[in-house]
Amino acid sequence: MELTLTKHPVTATVTRLSPKASEDYQLVKAAINGNQKAYSTLLERYRTSVYNHLFKMVRNHDDAEDLTLEAFGKAFNKLGTYAPHYAFSTWLFEDRREQLH
Repeated sequence: MELTLTKHPVTATVTRLSPKASEDYQLVKAAINGNQKAYSTLLERYRTSVYNHLFKMVRNHDDAEDLTLEAFGKAFNKLGTYAPHYAFSTWLFEDRREQLH
């Protein structure tokens, strides 16, 4: 299990990541370093759930597919902002929600 240090103004805490969150974090770090397979793995892992989430919001298959592809393109460019104390899916969905507003 991976540990991350989170600094707060007054205290510092250590967060234990679940095995899946730890694996996602390793994939994100690898993708940031140019590992295309790591990015593809993240895409495969979350594409369907991102699509379903977006489809519920737009109620159109073509629009949901376009938004899903756009979401992953934007996510790739922002991978450096991912904070591992959140699940990767939470970060991804939150960023997409902001995209639609």
